[in-house]
Amino acid sequence: MSRPTILVICGVLVILSGCVSVDTPDVRVGVLAPLPRRSGDSPQPTTRYADALKRVIRQQDKVTKELDKGDWEELQDEAGDWVEYVRTLSGYADTSHDPEQFRSYCDQLLTATQSLRRSARTRDRVRCQRAINACDPILDQFARTFPLTSPPPNTPARKEADTGRIP
Repeated sequence: MSRPTILVICGVLVILSGCVSVDTPDVRVGVLAPLPRRSGDSPQPTTRYADALKRVIRQQDKVTKELDKGDWEELQDEAGDWVEYVRTLSGYADTSHDPEQFRSYCDQLLTATQSLRRSARTRDRVRCQRAINACDPILDQFARTFPLTSPPPNTPARKEADTGRIP
């Protein structure tokens, strides 16, 4: 191969390989440095229960899809997973600003998801849909009362979230 051909191929490979950038507090290595963040770009910290609540909310979509497909075995499995995810979420109640209300929402969700599971076993589409629909207002209220992101540090709302008490 001629030298210009090799240079062109090497150039294309470099462009196609992408850029690697490692940015840790002590070490910074990279071909291209990342763009500096603007002050409004920094993500807000999430609450301790955020991932568990997201999992519970996403599971409703999975359950609904299985009901729409009419795959009763998968629906039972997904409903069982949903019950498990709600129980896991309930374990985070003490990390919230209102543990009693948090547990109350989880109890309501458990009632609805267990009803769904029983209805899936009997293949009762109408009762399954009712159970799924019963979760909507509970999840909506849950997400409003217990946001996924934490308030910024050194604010009264953050102190409330950290201590679990209202100022």
